[in-house]
Amino acid sequence: DKLEQQHSLFTHYRDPCRLGPGEEKPWAIGTLLDTNGLYDEDVCTPDNLQ
Repeated sequence: DKLEQQHSLFTHYRDPCRLGPGEEKPWAIGTLLDTNGLYDEDVCTPDNLQ
C-alpha cells in the first residue's frame, strides 16, 4: 500500500482521508486504492487523465 501511495498521482490529487503513505486520518473508516492500472499510460500523468 505504501509503495502505491507514493505514486506521483498523489502530488496532484489530495485524498481527504489520507495523512500520508499507508496512513489514514483517525476518523477515516477506510479507503481502498485499486492499483490495477495505476501505472497504465492512459492514467499515469495528470495530462493523460484529461
